[in-house]
Amino acid sequence: MTRSWEPGQCKWRDGKEAALCVNASLVEVPSGLDAGTQVLRLDGNRLQVLTADTFSRRGLLHLQRLSLAACRLGHIDQRAFAGLANLVQLDLSRNLLLLVPSDSLKRLVGLRELRLGNNLITRLWLRLDNNRLTTLPADSLTPLASVRELHLHGNAWSCDCRVRPLKRWLERTRPSHAEEPRCAEPLRLRDAPFGTVRLGQFSCPPVIRQGARRHQAWAGDNVTLSRKTSMLTIQAVRAAAAGRYICEARNSAGRVTRPVTVSVTEREGVTHLTLKLDRGLLLGALVVGLLLSLACVRHNPYTYHAVQLDRYLLEYRSLQDQLAAMQRSCHNLSTDRRRSQQGLKPILKSHEHVTGTAQAPVVRRAPYFAATDTYFSYSES
Repeated sequence: MTRSWEPGQCKWRDGKEAALCVNASLVEVPSGLDAGTQVLRLDGNRLQVLTADTFSRRGLLHLQRLSLAACRLGHIDQRAFAGLANLVQLDLSRNLLLLVPSDSLKRLVGLRELRLGNNLITRLWLRLDNNRLTTLPADSLTPLASVRELHLHGNAWSCDCRVRPLKRWLERTRPSHAEEPRCAEPLRLRDAPFGTVRLGQFSCPPVIRQGARRHQAWAGDNVTLSRKTSMLTIQAVRAAAAGRYICEARNSAGRVTRPVTVSVTEREGVTHLTLKLDRGLLLGALVVGLLLSLACVRHNPYTYHAVQLDRYLLEYRSLQDQLAAMQRSCHNLSTDRRRSQQGLKPILKSHEHVTGTAQAPVVRRAPYFAATDTYFSYSES
C-alpha cells in the first residue's frame, strides 16, 4: 500500500509543474501528486529501493526532471522508470549503487543528462546502444575512466571531427562490447564499423576563411596569398605572374576552393601626358609639380606604406620626364621666336625711335626648369 504525501512534506512551484519533496522523511515515492508534474525532487529521503513501475503506477508519466540524490538507493529495478518517455534529466548521485543501472536506464529513450557521482561504483558497464546518439562531446568521456564494458551499437553515428574524441578514447581504453558501432554518416563511411575507420578519416569538410579575393601589386614586390595556416609568397612578382589563382583545401571529408586574383602594374609602364605649349598651362603644370614635390619632401617617407611610397616615386619620375619634355619644347619655342623677330622690321616708329632716345628692347629668355633628385627648381633670367 502506497502512502499519500502529507501537507508540509512537498511544496509546489510554478503552479503544480514542480514538486519539491526534499528531506521529507519519505521511505517511498508518495502518491497523490498531480499527474501534470514535470519536475520532482526527492533528495534526502530514505527510499533505499525503487521497485518496478514506481512512477507509472502513481500517474507521473510527464516527468522531465527527476532528482533522487542522497536517497540511500542500493537497488533499482529494471522497470523502475517504465513509462517515463519524457524524462531528460536524472540525478542518482550520492547513493549506495554498486553498478550503473543500465537495464533500468535503457527505457529512458529521451534521457540527456545522468548524474552518478559519489556512489560505490568501481566498475562500469554502460549501455548506450539502440538510442538516437549521433555524436558524443569530448568532455563527456572524462568521467568514463572506469568503464570496462561499453555498448554503442544501434546509434546513427556521424563519423566526422565531432566523433573523433570518442574514436581516440576507444582506441586508448579498449572497453569490451557486444557489437561494433557503425557509421551512419557521411556517405563515404556509411555502415563502416568504427574499428575499420582510421582516426584521420573522422574529419569535417575543410573551410577556407574569408579573406581578400583581389591583390594589387607593383612589379618587383612580394605578394603573399594566405588562408589560415597555408601561405603562398610570390617573390619579385612580374606581369607574367598576374592572373587568377585557386586556393584549395582538401582532406578525407572533401575539397573546397576559392579564387584569388593578382594584378601587377609595371613600374616602367607610365603613360606620359602631352601638353599644349601654352604659357599659362606651363605655369600651371609647374605649380602642380612644385606642390607635389614639396609634399613628397616634407613628409617622412618611412612613415608611409611601401606601396604608397612606390607610387609617389613613380609619379615623381613621371613628372621629371614631363618637365624635361616641357623644357625642350620651351627651348625650341624660344629659338623659333628669336628667329622670327630677326626677320621682322617695324612699320611705325615711335617718337623715341625718331629722336634716337629709345632704349634697346629687353629680350626675356625662356623659363628654365631643373629637376634634381629631391626637388624641382624654376628660374627665369
